[in-house]
Formats: sequence, structure tokens, C-alpha cells
Amino acid sequence: MALTVINFMDRLTGSLAGLEDSAGDLRKYVRGLFNKANILQVPTDADGDFTMAAQSLFRVDRDITVVSAYFIAAAALTADNTNNTTLKLNKADGAGGAETIVASWLTNVAGGSGVAFVPKLLTNSGTAANLNVDAGQILGVVGTKGGTGVTLPAGVMVVNYRER
Repeated sequence: MALTVINFMDRLTGSLAGLEDSAGDLRKYVRGLFNKANILQVPTDADGDFTMAAQSLFRVDRDITVVSAYFIAAAALTADNTNNTTLKLNKADGAGGAETIVASWLTNVAGGSGVAFVPKLLTNSGTAANLNVDAGQILGVVGTKGGTGVTLPAGVMVVNYRER
């Protein structure tokens, strides 16, 4: 069996189990070392005037809190106050329920343009509970358009989180 990050993390955590305190802080620390980011390739949204279909990033296997999210575009994206895109990191309950916005980026003048291969920080939700993602929930990404929209270039979404 290939030694993946998950296998390595589990082996290291198991090896150090005798050193853990009752709160399991060591286990959380070790897991946190390896779970700083999950990445999803976001395809090019060639039609600037259509909503980008929702895509799943990953299913959360334990309770986490999203610390930050970045979009790294493969090409430039020009901000516009009328014709823009809102790129949203959402969480869903995994059972077909409504999604909740965790973080977002509006490509208007205030939100700023996107520069190729420069991480663009999304704005976290102002509601602290929205940043908490429970085991079994799904993190995903979706784009919605304002006006006639703006083409969203291909890129990756990076989500930094910590275990709760």
C-alpha cells in the first residue's frame, strides 16, 4: 500500500498515542500539520454571462473551522462594478439541504481584480458559525454572475482549516 499523507498521519498519530493527554491535543496538532489545505481545480467558466455550476471540494471527515480560502487563477480577471462574478465557498449538510456561504469574493472594484497565479483571499463569512463545518458536511464552490458577468478563468481553490 502506498504511503499517503493520511496513512502517514495515522501512523504518526498512533505511534505518539502514549504521549497524548486526555484532550487528544497531540492528535489534533499532528492532524493539523497535514490538513492546512485542500485544493480543487476549478475549470474555466467560458460563458461570462452564465452561473458557474456548483462543484464539490470534499466531504469533511471531522469537525473543522475554515480559517481562510484562496482562489489562484491561471489567468487575469478584471474587476467590474456592473458585470462581475461572485465566487463562493459553500458548505452543505450532505443530505440535500440548503447551502451556507463560508467565504466569497465579488469581482467588483472593491473586491479587486484577479492576477494570474497570485492567491486571492476570499472574505470569510461575518457569521462565525458559518465557518464551522461538521463531520459529514460537504465543502463546495459555485460562481454567480452580476450583470452580464465576467469570465472566471481556470484555477484552484485552497481551503485552510483547523480541527475543532
